[in-house]
Amino acid sequence: MDMLSNRNERILQILYRANGFVTSHEIAEQLGISVRTVQYTLRDLEDWARKEQVRQEIKPKLGIRLLDKEKAVGFFTQTAEQNENFLSGETRVWISILSVLNGIDGTRVVTLMQKFQASKTTVLKDLAKAESYFEERSLKLQRTRNGLLLPLEEKARRKEMLEVIHRNFPVEALAEYIFSSDYTLVSHSGNERQKAIWNFFDMHKLKELKEGMYYILEALGMQFGDMAFIDNLLWVLITLGRVQKGQYLPRDEKADPDRFPTEYRVVQETIQSLEQKYRLQFPEQEVRYLAYRIAVSQKAGNAETGSRCFVNEFLEILNDICRKEFNRSLSENPEVVQNLKIHLQMALQRARYGITSYNPLLDKIRTQYPMSYLISETAAHSFERQKQVQLSADEVAYIATYVELALGELEERENSKIYRAVVVCSMGFATSKILSLKIENEFPNIRVIDQLSVALIPRYDFTAIDLVFSTVDVRVMLAKPMLLINPMLTGEDVRRINEYLLADSGEKLKKMQYQQILELLNRKEAADKNEVARGIRSIMGITGGESKLKTLLELMPQKFCQAGVEAETWEEGVWIAAEPLIREQYIRESYICEIIRVNREYNNFYLMGEELSMPHAAPSAGVLRLAFSMATLKKPVKVPARNGKTAEVRVILILAAVDTKQHAGALEEVADIFDRQDAVERLLNSQSSENLYKVFQEISGNFLDAEMKKTEDTKW
Repeated sequence: MDMLSNRNERILQILYRANGFVTSHEIAEQLGISVRTVQYTLRDLEDWARKEQVRQEIKPKLGIRLLDKEKAVGFFTQTAEQNENFLSGETRVWISILSVLNGIDGTRVVTLMQKFQASKTTVLKDLAKAESYFEERSLKLQRTRNGLLLPLEEKARRKEMLEVIHRNFPVEALAEYIFSSDYTLVSHSGNERQKAIWNFFDMHKLKELKEGMYYILEALGMQFGDMAFIDNLLWVLITLGRVQKGQYLPRDEKADPDRFPTEYRVVQETIQSLEQKYRLQFPEQEVRYLAYRIAVSQKAGNAETGSRCFVNEFLEILNDICRKEFNRSLSENPEVVQNLKIHLQMALQRARYGITSYNPLLDKIRTQYPMSYLISETAAHSFERQKQVQLSADEVAYIATYVELALGELEERENSKIYRAVVVCSMGFATSKILSLKIENEFPNIRVIDQLSVALIPRYDFTAIDLVFSTVDVRVMLAKPMLLINPMLTGEDVRRINEYLLADSGEKLKKMQYQQILELLNRKEAADKNEVARGIRSIMGITGGESKLKTLLELMPQKFCQAGVEAETWEEGVWIAAEPLIREQYIRESYICEIIRVNREYNNFYLMGEELSMPHAAPSAGVLRLAFSMATLKKPVKVPARNGKTAEVRVILILAAVDTKQHAGALEEVADIFDRQDAVERLLNSQSSENLYKVFQEISGNFLDAEMKKTEDTKW
């Protein structure tokens, strides 16, 4: 099977685990990405599924579901073998044997398929090997609805399990068994989970491990709660399995024995007895890290209470930073905070066990949510200094998504305005009502309070109305903004309504009102349109319809334009286009290095059409001043495009913005300017830098006039 990207693989896992249909919104929420990104990614996944003959079912309102789960499992197994991330066959068999001996509802084929992420065929083979184990001992298993059952009394089963543990002691299987059964039953309360784990250790009589931990407690005069004891006991168990496989922790500076010499000495003595028992050699870094964990446990006290306290303390640190930076508290959004608490409990648990968490969106979160990531990172560093618990950059990025969500919703709630609107429609009451419902469903802050026919407009009181939607070209000048939309509310309609809501009563809205007035004057055939237009601008307080465009021209003087340069690759073209900005100290070289790093990691060539590439990165990567530079290539360079196609880049435009607001605004303006079909072609026909700059001036200067003429698409 062909390999998938990390994002596609995670979506495939979500579809595999789901029992039915999954919507794009649900996938986006689980992955922490936008719905549009999910929809884009699903196209690639559909191509892969079609090629590998993995059947999927897609329904517009229900979402997508996976029909051939067996083939998906085959892909997971193949990936696992390459990455060595999944359980080995021997481990799966031992877990099956332990499940049977423990008499739990854990040997159903479906349950084991989900637990091991293995195919039905693989699970049946594992269960057959488990049955053979019992048959060799003259023990006959019964097949029930809940899986395999050993018809022995509880005492006999425990005795048999004890022999399994003492004779074989497959530590990896035992550790995985604990984590895949009792320890991760999130539906249980903390006390029930604790009791289940203690029963497990008592049943197996793992005396050496328990006695070693009791010796540490006694030697250090320590008293910490049951869960702290179990945490460290499980850590020893996992360490044994890791050492048996020859997998060791990297050396960690915080596990310095000089910081806790007493704990280090006692742990050394305990490890020596374990080495003799299991005939293993523990590396020095493993001994140091166990001593570090013991010291942290002693400081933390009861781990069950401490876990909750840690979560609350981390949230308090996070809240303090948010209050200082934004004068807001995360607690104002209780739903997000509750979900963040659940995530933090899992994240801190992973940190305590040294389990790494991979976040494929780390770089994008850093780039797109820089302030939220900085807040989360600052909180993590402060928390580490106080509690000696280190959260990785991947974990910090996950936390940043919650911070972004909480602060974003608070800001939206504070700035939200309810718009009172009417719908003008000539297609009857039913169509008007359906259109009104669609608008309200799409935009929660719009309330359609009335539906009108064209004949009623002259007599209607628009005083309390903020916005008018019309499906017909109403040739009446209203005192309120009016948008011509399709009766079916198309995607283009939604985009333009969003544009209005974002603009609100700002400069952009004034321009829209100006266009509407100018169109009216065009129909009346005014004598001097330019003079009237200037007068209307002055009355409305518009500083100049082309102010932003002039700013773009000022940001890209002639010295930043290069025509007909030679480049063998896209990277070489980017460096050439950026050279004037580096020379004039508008950006550092690190900014271009970041662009190329993102390109290599995500195969992103920043394409805006088939021939234009506009590389850009986060402002923090090395931008000193807002600027643009442009280079046209003598020969096009080929780069991968969507759906396996190839694009030929002929124009490279470098964008450098000092903050995210400038960044977003500049992207929008440049995208609008180059939206014209002949824009790139006119630039490519320029034979010199002087001519290239003049052409860009013409394209930019004519942009506003072209926008005004789009009466069918942008009529207000």
